[in-house]
Amino acid sequence: MVLPSFEPEIPEYCQNHSICEEVPNYPHEYIEHLLQNNATVRNALFLMMGGLGDARGCMANKDPIKVEVCQSKMKFVEAKAGRDVSGRWHFLVGAQPLCEELCVMPDSPCARPLNKNSPIEVNQGYRATCKQNLIDKPKVALDKNGAIIVLQLPIKGGCCCHVTQKSPVSYLYS
Repeated sequence: MVLPSFEPEIPEYCQNHSICEEVPNYPHEYIEHLLQNNATVRNALFLMMGGLGDARGCMANKDPIKVEVCQSKMKFVEAKAGRDVSGRWHFLVGAQPLCEELCVMPDSPCARPLNKNSPIEVNQGYRATCKQNLIDKPKVALDKNGAIIVLQLPIKGGCCCHVTQKSPVSYLYS
């Protein structure tokens, strides 16, 4: 078998993301060969995907007490490549389903007085805006030489109400 390049060719539409679903030079045959001949890798993938749990990886939170102040939507993804925290892209091994929870309206106000419908109120001098939350998920990937590694992949994991202090006002004393 001729070894492929282990540097993913990332399409332009994926450049501003941490994962990419379609990669033109994905090494299908090499990865299939790895999985067929390595029970340890197959078992690790099975466990990382939650065993026999939710195969799609997306389960809605049905908590009746939960109040959503920053709306999010769930998106199922089967990524072929992922970008690590240093910005380097790697091929992901096998079909590793991911569930991303995306902010519907990032940077929108999430507390009163600017958002009149919110159950949260912030004091004067503070602002509260919806921000995309990222969580690290371990995924099996290939390094630049085709060896198997575990990659901590930052995945969009919800939308939070982020409170910050407004810039302090400077006063001139005479």
